[in-house]
Amino acid sequence: MRFSESEVRQLLIRSMALFFGVFLSSVAASDSFPVLRNLSDLEWDNRIILIDGSHLNADKSSLINALQDADFEILDRHIFWFVFEPLTVVSNYPTDIADEFVSKTYRDYFQNGELAVLIGKDGTVKATQQRLRLNDLFALIDMMPMRRFEMQESQQ
Repeated sequence: MRFSESEVRQLLIRSMALFFGVFLSSVAASDSFPVLRNLSDLEWDNRIILIDGSHLNADKSSLINALQDADFEILDRHIFWFVFEPLTVVSNYPTDIADEFVSKTYRDYFQNGELAVLIGKDGTVKATQQRLRLNDLFALIDMMPMRRFEMQESQQ
């Protein structure tokens, strides 16, 4: 399938508009985000990727870079990610994260050796991984009914 130059230009313009729209809305909304105390605070608005970074050592910085490089895909899917060590967390959540969130979430989700946990907008665990594979998580999210509805809405 070949695209004309004007079709490619339109697609590029739409992609840039979507990116800047999502980016600007997330920046504007960051002022209204409360201190994160509980995962349930994110239910019905965001998907969540939890990552146990306590065993990654040097790989942790490359993992965080990979998450930051996938920023468009992450924003488009309404994902907040959290890379945990037992007492700290690195995240794309736009404001402060309470200490009790870090300790409780780590204790609740990383007792069985998982490296990554995907939580849906409904607050339930959708997948666990022993090795983070973002593209697999994106594909799984894209098959979810709520995500299909979001994609359909964005095309109108």
